[in-house]
Amino acid sequence: MDEIRETAPSYRVGKYTYEDYAKLPEWAPYQLVGGDLVFTPARTPYHQEVLLNLGHPMYDFVLANDLGVFFLILDVYLDDKETYQPDIVFIAGGRTNIVGEKNIEGAPDLVVEILSPITAYYDLKPKFRNYEKYGVREYWIVDPEGRSVEIFVLKDARFLPSQRIRGSGVVESKILAGFTVTLEQIFRRHEPPAASDAGLPNSQCTFDDLARLPEGAPYQLIGGDLVLGPYPYALDHQLVLASLYKGMRRFTLENDLDLAVLRLVGVYLNEEESYRPDLILIAEDRVAAKTGIKGAPDLVVEILSAITAYYDLKPKFRNYEKYGVREYWIVDPEDQSVEIFVLEGGSFLPARRVVGSATVDSKVLTGFTVTLDEIFFLT
Repeated sequence: MDEIRETAPSYRVGKYTYEDYAKLPEWAPYQLVGGDLVFTPARTPYHQEVLLNLGHPMYDFVLANDLGVFFLILDVYLDDKETYQPDIVFIAGGRTNIVGEKNIEGAPDLVVEILSPITAYYDLKPKFRNYEKYGVREYWIVDPEGRSVEIFVLKDARFLPSQRIRGSGVVESKILAGFTVTLEQIFRRHEPPAASDAGLPNSQCTFDDLARLPEGAPYQLIGGDLVLGPYPYALDHQLVLASLYKGMRRFTLENDLDLAVLRLVGVYLNEEESYRPDLILIAEDRVAAKTGIKGAPDLVVEILSAITAYYDLKPKFRNYEKYGVREYWIVDPEDQSVEIFVLEGGSFLPARRVVGSATVDSKVLTGFTVTLDEIFFLT
């Protein structure tokens, strides 16, 4: 067992406004997200390679067709509590008046964010919502570790998925009509991967390595990496978990169902994938006291944190889908929302996203309902 990879949090240090943000030294590694100064580590060498692999041909296309202006890693001011530094920004001709002396003041036409495990939560959740809210017309989410690109296009003030491609193939832009690029181009490495590159381990770990760790060690095995999760869990995380566990457990007992509701138990999917979901629902006859859970549970709940959101939303999402989890709940204490995905035809389809005071129901645990007020009542 040669490597244990620890994920580090984006350190939050209080509520701030753009005026506070503007006082930071130039190139200070922070973004302003929801009034929080979010620490953004320097981009890894491979992150920068991906940025240039995509940025150069996109810039050449914009320049050759006189479409507008193009920037890499520049402040984008949306409101007094939201100023981001996207990897790539395009602003169409006729809107270049939003380019200020120090930043972009308003929504660009196209934004690209390249994910890293440390910052993915923000790119996939609050920044996604605010790019949508303020009118970004096209949003690319590029995942170097998963070798995937997702594109969302704004229609009727909502982001709709335009393209999702993984592994190989051609990506095309709706806003930059005629621009295409292959995944092979985007994820090309110019030199052999360095051992220090984030997300590119020296060697793969297996389930045997995970099993040799001390009992209760807060690690998961994800893609052959031993990933350290948050421990102890934040208070809001624990309260949400307790609320959901209590509700589901009571429902199964009252209805005399042969189903087990389990918290933070090991789930083995294959030799390189063994997780500790926050909550699972599984047939009682599949629960083994000594060996844990082998194979996909019927229902999985993951409660997001800034530290682990990348894994819950990307590689674990893909593997829960691949191995047959029938229903996947993604619970976000930060914005008090629940997203539910249901497996149909081998793919996760979004069943619903619930916010506010609405009621959440399950297709797998038929008849079970819970309100968001009940889930988040102490957070």
